[in-house]
Amino acid sequence: MTDQLDREFTIITIGALVESVYELADRGMPALIGHDFTRPIGWTSVHSLLFEPGLTRALSETLLPETTDELNAVNTRLARFIHGVALKSQSEEIEELKVLLKDHLRGNELSMSMDGAVLVEPGLAKRVFPSLFDGSAVDDDGLTYLEKLEAVGPGVYKIGKLLLYAHPLLRRSSHRLNTLNTPFLSALQELSGDNVCKRVRLDPDSVGLASAHKMRMEKSLWAHGAPFSDEIPAISDGVRRLVSTETELHFSQVSLTECFWYTRQGFHNFEAEELRDVPGFDEPGQPISYKCRYVHSMVPQDTSSPSHFDGAIRSYSEEEMIARLGTDLMRAERQTRYTKLWRVDGQINIADWKRLFADYFRDNAHVGEYLSGATNPAKHPSSEVSEHKNIVTVPYSFAGDSGPRLRLTFMDKLDIQSEVFLVPSQSWVVGDRIHPLLEVNALDFAKALRREAFEVELPRDCYLFGSKDQYVTYPIVALRDATGSSIQRCLEALTKLVRSRLEKQSEFVVTCGIRFPLGERDAVISLGGPANDTLRTLEKHMLDIQPSVEGLRIWAESVGAWLRKQGWNQGHPDYSEILGPDGSFKFERSNIPRDAIVFSQDERGLKYKLRFDALSQDVQDAIRSERIVPAVHYVYQEVDCTRCGGSYADCDCCKWLDADCNSSIKRIEYVGAHWTDLPL
Repeated sequence: MTDQLDREFTIITIGALVESVYELADRGMPALIGHDFTRPIGWTSVHSLLFEPGLTRALSETLLPETTDELNAVNTRLARFIHGVALKSQSEEIEELKVLLKDHLRGNELSMSMDGAVLVEPGLAKRVFPSLFDGSAVDDDGLTYLEKLEAVGPGVYKIGKLLLYAHPLLRRSSHRLNTLNTPFLSALQELSGDNVCKRVRLDPDSVGLASAHKMRMEKSLWAHGAPFSDEIPAISDGVRRLVSTETELHFSQVSLTECFWYTRQGFHNFEAEELRDVPGFDEPGQPISYKCRYVHSMVPQDTSSPSHFDGAIRSYSEEEMIARLGTDLMRAERQTRYTKLWRVDGQINIADWKRLFADYFRDNAHVGEYLSGATNPAKHPSSEVSEHKNIVTVPYSFAGDSGPRLRLTFMDKLDIQSEVFLVPSQSWVVGDRIHPLLEVNALDFAKALRREAFEVELPRDCYLFGSKDQYVTYPIVALRDATGSSIQRCLEALTKLVRSRLEKQSEFVVTCGIRFPLGERDAVISLGGPANDTLRTLEKHMLDIQPSVEGLRIWAESVGAWLRKQGWNQGHPDYSEILGPDGSFKFERSNIPRDAIVFSQDERGLKYKLRFDALSQDVQDAIRSERIVPAVHYVYQEVDCTRCGGSYADCDCCKWLDADCNSSIKRIEYVGAHWTDLPL
């Protein structure tokens, strides 16, 4: 999800993204094949919003099961998710609906819809609205005339306080948990023309509450196919079979699609049917059946405009499906279980005809392939392979015109005892113990926070490390209590520190952030980028954050609008390089293999020698062109303060905030080296 205009011409505002991510951060959402609730494949955790120049996007992580137990856990979680959305979250609306329908219920009603408060019971809609299922409102096939219905959404029809729905066979896997085929039903309802008559089959068992109706948004695009001759009489008769690739079969469950033109009694006739690989959903007690979408159209020989178009479902048993796969549409047996779902009569524009055809066969790429008259280009990916702009792994470069990045993350609460806590993002194993690890910059941050009258806690048994490069990490500062005032004071300390450091060290890249309680969770706001750009962001957009979902929505809208107006580079990095699991931005330094670098020490200090034969040619070329150099990293053992003479780790002096202060390294342990493009 992003805040950009998508190919379906919709925009999700940044404020809506904030609210969605906050809502989903705790429960997550099912990962489904083709938005089909009968086909779960894992679980998606939506946890962050990433703000970049010109783009705000939601970040998610999907976990896929590898064992039977894990798959069972996914199915259990899916059942809880459905219960929460379909029942628990709208229990009051369901009770209201039961009151309205009390004279028509038989005691077997269920609420199993994701479209709002809906009750399902055999024949319920027929009992509530008998006139819409017989008499003048329907044709001989049981289809209801659309002119008799008030549509409040694609396939959703309002009568007083209640709703009727299009037939469940117009949903994926014919299951009511899935969305209606909204692209097709929209096209059907919008269709106009000379004497056009439109009909649709209604769901005889479902009735909804109008005031609780929800329209679910799906981002699902498939090949519609544009170039197709409007001269239908020029199309030769015969059957064309389009067979699925292994990938297409996995996602669409359609083995093949057949398109058949023939001429009879003054009409060009068209039929198309998809043959499915797996059975569809059937009500308990019903035999398993393969439900295949089918269309039929008629075009008078003296015109290119169809005068009739209808769609249906043909149902096959397993034996019948096997037999059907061995016979083309011209010769196939016509005596199948057949349910007509929609029909259009009148002069139909050929562009509308193509749209109805493509949208009815939703998720089927064969239709686009057929209408284009060529092989689907999606089957032949470009041979060009995008390459990362960095030849070797160094921290992603925020330098130059890249601008800042911001990140908003919702996480489980952190239990801290002091007012503020500096959160370690790494650890170091010494012997048989694991120690939290902070960059030495944490000491300066702690001093700046104490000057804002905070009680600051660092992790116990913490090790401090440093790197000879210009990538500066200030740890995430976690607040025990969240108020607008405490957030502002923390960020003021950070702002002063970055500003003072810029006065003494003109160029560096920085990451930093703040974490505070928000309801049942913590909110983490982190920043990363060139120091000048980060300072501008801190001063302009970080000092008035209010600790509420509404406050964060307002803040996020403001930040997104500001970033859109700047002239920064809108390139997007590999996010795995820069995003930490704790809601932070990170600098992923790449260690130099120990057999490729040799250290020695004399009276002048530490020296190193590189063994070029142990390095790849790309690395050698990058070194020769001075794009990268080795940078030593080390752990501090003892550091003194030149101002007070005490331990720099324990005193109140700060080399960035005080003019006459510096740190003096007495004892350090070198632990290796890494490549950098910004040496100190």
